[in-house]
Amino acid sequence: MNQNIYQVDFHLHTLPSEELDRDFSFSMNWLKKYVETLNLDGIAITNHDFLDLENYNEIVEELGSGIKVFPGAEVKLKGGHLLVIADPEDAEYLSEGLVKLKQIKNLKGGLPAEEDFIEAIPRWKEFILIPDSAKSKKYTSDSENSPLQEKFIAGDMGSAKAFNKQKKLSEGLTPVLFGDLHATDYNDKNDYSLVKTTYIKSSSLEIPILKLALLNKKNVSIVKNPSNRINEAQFMVHGKVISGSDSENLIIGKRGSGKTHFINDLKKSNSNKILYIKQGELVKDSTEKEFYDGLKNSNQKITEEFMDKYKPVFSEAFKLLADKSTPGQSINYLQSIKEFALQSNETDEASKVPLFSSPEISHKIPVGLKGIVDSLNQLLKVKNETYKNIISNYIDETDLEELTNVFRAERRMHTKQREISKIADDIRRSVRNELDKVSSQTIPDPDNFNLLGWFGHSKRIALLDEYLKNEVVRPHEIYKVKVGNYFTLKISARPFESASEFLEQMGRNESVQEEFTNYYLNKKYWDFLEAISNKNFFSKAKIWQYFLKVEYELLNQNKQMASGGERAEYALLNRLEDAHNYELVLIDEPEASFDNPFLTNQLLPMINQISQHATVFVITHSSSVGALMHPNYIYITKLLNKEYNIFSGWFETGEVMNINTGVTESLYDNLIELMESGNEHWDEKGILYENLKKIRR
Repeated sequence: MNQNIYQVDFHLHTLPSEELDRDFSFSMNWLKKYVETLNLDGIAITNHDFLDLENYNEIVEELGSGIKVFPGAEVKLKGGHLLVIADPEDAEYLSEGLVKLKQIKNLKGGLPAEEDFIEAIPRWKEFILIPDSAKSKKYTSDSENSPLQEKFIAGDMGSAKAFNKQKKLSEGLTPVLFGDLHATDYNDKNDYSLVKTTYIKSSSLEIPILKLALLNKKNVSIVKNPSNRINEAQFMVHGKVISGSDSENLIIGKRGSGKTHFINDLKKSNSNKILYIKQGELVKDSTEKEFYDGLKNSNQKITEEFMDKYKPVFSEAFKLLADKSTPGQSINYLQSIKEFALQSNETDEASKVPLFSSPEISHKIPVGLKGIVDSLNQLLKVKNETYKNIISNYIDETDLEELTNVFRAERRMHTKQREISKIADDIRRSVRNELDKVSSQTIPDPDNFNLLGWFGHSKRIALLDEYLKNEVVRPHEIYKVKVGNYFTLKISARPFESASEFLEQMGRNESVQEEFTNYYLNKKYWDFLEAISNKNFFSKAKIWQYFLKVEYELLNQNKQMASGGERAEYALLNRLEDAHNYELVLIDEPEASFDNPFLTNQLLPMINQISQHATVFVITHSSSVGALMHPNYIYITKLLNKEYNIFSGWFETGEVMNINTGVTESLYDNLIELMESGNEHWDEKGILYENLKKIRR
């Protein structure tokens, strides 16, 4: 049976889903252009959780017999997203099944399970099932014995890098790569600069034949004519599909030859997948203050997480500030107690009567007793014979009456005791009132001041002050991490040295000199906090900032503060720290801002690390970057007859080919011309270095 190579994209959205898509309008023109530009042989319409037959049939009719259009859907189950691809004859069946699945979802609530999918679409085994296999959103089956998982034969990998890695593995699903694009004229998900299609070696585009072909990883690739290389990829530049590497790509060319246009075409793709570092972008923070302000903002969360361990202490401080008890109140109250005691001891023997100082007797009925009695009464009053029989199965009616009488007697006893205690308290209060009339001074009313609360308040303040002094207001190392092989980012905290330093951190000019001198410098931290609590800048948020000066330092390898140039180097390395989270990393002329030692010793090793996870493109005029980067693939831009031309090729072949004309040129000659200003200057430089080498000591 003859084998053909079919290029397909089985993941295209033509209509929005209310739940999972931003609204967009379908464009037949966009779809036609996409199919024609990439020269596709087959596509699948895979809207989220539904198949619109009118839309599907319109597309089949418009595209004609030159391309096969499969009905399908991207179904969201509990385990993740699943592409379902059906035979065109089964379009109506699939559409009805998806409606049933939605009904099941609405009935049960939440995402459908695999068993719901099987119930709604009983003939699911006849279709191609492709789970989302991208690392960040990989499909997870409901169980180890999932019937769906047994029929998975391919996984949508999400990126060329992931596709190539999966293809190298001897086990696991056959990788495929599809666009997940929106067929619309106005949407950031309609760009295909990162070409994501799969070439399948198969005898036909029939579902059963495709399922057999996808069982073998050798039958799939993401370039039309795959070589033995394991890192091939495709991109759309200047309206053409060009080959490249999924790892390290180098772009060189004279000024004005189209390098920027090349990059602009690449970065049209979905912006959240691309990290683009423009030429000179990272040296914009020209002043030291601007740089460290940025450092503070980007690392603020680290500082706050460190300070969270003191949150209970600061919470206690605010509770104490909110407490209205004051030393003045306590002094007045204690003084009145003293005067009363002295006068009563000297002039009022009546106050020695025991009844005068006896506490109130008030008696309370036990909690729940009334509810028990009421419940038992209800059980005795049940008239329904069925319920009476149920009750009698557990307790005899006579026993129930005896139990009820016991609790009734208990309640009567407590009620009588409460009445007696109330009478006794009334007598005690009457006697005391009469004694007060002959006493020399009225007893101070304790309700005017919570004595116990005030002593607790004072003790809490003392403990808080001690803790602040010993544990909080002292030097702290909050965070320390190496960035690259050269820099260390250090975040620390220490006590303030001056009021101006305090205000600088607050970002305010409000005077605190008196409070700072009288309290903070004397380690009376509670008094300081209380004194500044009425200032305009005071807030409950981040209370630690009133006690500690937080410092952000960038140190070089000599443990000195980084210079302006070094700060720019750090900014680049820091931007690249999370580059592995992106699909594409574009770096435009890094040598414009950095010196050769940094580029070769710091940047290039990091680019190599990034290329293990993302596709990297670097534009450069530097021979050091160009040669020592060891790129997999190279692009040379040239302006020929007022048109931008691209020569490209694998670095190891020593050749580059014009993607428009097919003409090949020597890579060596181009590198010498562009990176070394031609053979004459290259030879002259070589002679210079050789002579210097001979006379060195």
